[in-house]
Amino acid sequence: MPGATPSPLHGTSGDLAAPLLEPPSETTQTKRAAGVRRILRQSRPEWPAMAAATLCLVLAVLGQAVMPLLFGRMVDATSDTSGSRDARLRRYSAACAELALVVGVSLFFTAVRAYVFNSAGAKLCIDHGLHAIDATPARRHGGVGAKVVARLRVLLFGRMLAQETAWFDARETGDLLSRLASDTQKLQAAATETVSLALRSAISALVSFALLFLTSWRLACLATAVVPFLIGATFLAMRVVKRLAKESQAALARAGAVAQEGLANQRVVRSFGAEGFEVGRYAHAVGDPDAAERPAKDSSLALGLRQAGVQAAFITTTAALGYASVLGVWYYGGLLVVRGQMTTGDLVAFVMLLLTITASLSVLAQTGASVVEAVGASVEIFAVIDREPAIPNDWSSKSDADRATELRLARGDAAGCAFEDVVFSYASRPDLRVLDGLTLRIPAKSRAAQDCALVGPSGGGKTTLLHLLERFYDVGSGRILFDGVDIRAVEPTVLRTKMALVAQQPALFSGSIRDNIAYASRARGLRTDDAAVEAAAKAAHAYDFATAFPDGFETAVGERGVRLSGGQTQRVAIARALLAAPRLLLFDEATSALDAESEALVQDAIDKLCVGRTSISVAHRLSTVVNADLIALVQGGRVIGSGTHDALLQDCAEYSNLVRRQLRAADSSASLAS
Repeated sequence: MPGATPSPLHGTSGDLAAPLLEPPSETTQTKRAAGVRRILRQSRPEWPAMAAATLCLVLAVLGQAVMPLLFGRMVDATSDTSGSRDARLRRYSAACAELALVVGVSLFFTAVRAYVFNSAGAKLCIDHGLHAIDATPARRHGGVGAKVVARLRVLLFGRMLAQETAWFDARETGDLLSRLASDTQKLQAAATETVSLALRSAISALVSFALLFLTSWRLACLATAVVPFLIGATFLAMRVVKRLAKESQAALARAGAVAQEGLANQRVVRSFGAEGFEVGRYAHAVGDPDAAERPAKDSSLALGLRQAGVQAAFITTTAALGYASVLGVWYYGGLLVVRGQMTTGDLVAFVMLLLTITASLSVLAQTGASVVEAVGASVEIFAVIDREPAIPNDWSSKSDADRATELRLARGDAAGCAFEDVVFSYASRPDLRVLDGLTLRIPAKSRAAQDCALVGPSGGGKTTLLHLLERFYDVGSGRILFDGVDIRAVEPTVLRTKMALVAQQPALFSGSIRDNIAYASRARGLRTDDAAVEAAAKAAHAYDFATAFPDGFETAVGERGVRLSGGQTQRVAIARALLAAPRLLLFDEATSALDAESEALVQDAIDKLCVGRTSISVAHRLSTVVNADLIALVQGGRVIGSGTHDALLQDCAEYSNLVRRQLRAADSSASLAS
């Protein structure tokens, strides 16, 4: 809204002063736990598959865990010289057969788990030659995780669209897209890859740890002496990683917002030759590794490097402790073998179990950061999902009262509306009243058009009136009536089905001309066949240019209608409004940016569209307002004059001055507000 829309780059007050995701009052730990529980609830339909896969995982890991013991028996069978050669050969063959059986069982459960997650099949692989058969690579069995995250993405997108317009005013599109794409992607990575690896490694470490004590409690006590140090290092690293992960998410959101602005406004960027400037802005947000100076501390690169450094230090520390434990075990275990207190096979099995634990802990260390990031992302995602919009906007269900109101508002053709002592300020500027006790009545004419034109200087509140009528915002005081009903008593989606807005720069979607014309009617559940689309196009003077394209109505309009001219875009928007069958039409300077020929076509289309309907037009050109049934001069947040053109010329000095200034202007398209 010209001169009135709050900028997302500036501070706001009240609810809008909060960050993108208003954190609940619970502690951080409580919110993380709640996020995990919510994810589990979202995955409820996949619980049977998850349970089956987890059972197969446990059985496969148990098979892998006993393999070192079987290798130890094979070593003892070959190194023991006390028996006959045939006896040693039988013991060795039996150990090999047992190992083959365990490998086969492990393979079977691995394949079953892979099938449960991905019916396309499984790809088996040997893990370092020591851990027997690994599970199918996690990226291959992401079916369950992908379903959970897809369900969550749809829910998150729906909750975003349910928020009030003021919520979007205070936020950048790139930031919201980061929540929808980046944060959910972290959840998907955790649900498909990280959790699978972490769960397998944790079970493997626990089972191997128990087998250590069964093999040799003396060596087990020595090997576990490093555990307190590992726990301390893990606790310290996770605290740092949690903080860096949160900062990194914010940095990625900032970088995404910069990129979105530059790409969305690429024509402005080109017109000012600002490509280098925009690249510099993005490089600053991301962090340019090739720049002479060090990247900014809050850039995603700097934060990523710090996070990588912490992870590297943690992995190095855990590896050093693990190798120290292995060296100690080799030394003391060798003494036990020499003393006859332990067999060589038992020592080999013990070391293999210890290596399994070390490898599993290393995997847990690497996946821990991803799990922390995913849990943090879930907190922010559910903060959006749980936020109740200031203006309720639940399109998925309607109460009996909503249906009754909808039937009442559906009666008749033209609709009447009224603004009664309306006061309104934007949340970003609460001390500035855009509307200050404004009162305006627009009566409906039975089965006839009623055209109201809003004129006056820019920033006077004209566009704000349209947005308040559609309940994009709620009034500070006073009330707005639609057919005698206070719009705050009507579910917003019910109210908006009775209206259609045609803006100065209408938004088209990146589909075909046909898709864009039928958009509103299809969204409102109305039947829309080809004949109806073409009839609307003819009435809006869009039929001729649409059929002139090689693909006709199937011609793609491009993002935001970039492949169409301004006049063509406007006529498609009018056809879309016509097909939506509204009772009230809202025009926000619909012809001010067009040339004379396009304006004539668009104005004729508007005239046809307004037949039998009430229309409210924000206009600056004299040619578009002189024939209006009612003209309201809006200035300083009030209506200082209303009536027909002739009546206002006689009774309203401010309106007369506006008209005289236009008539004196050399350009017939000069603004009434100039």
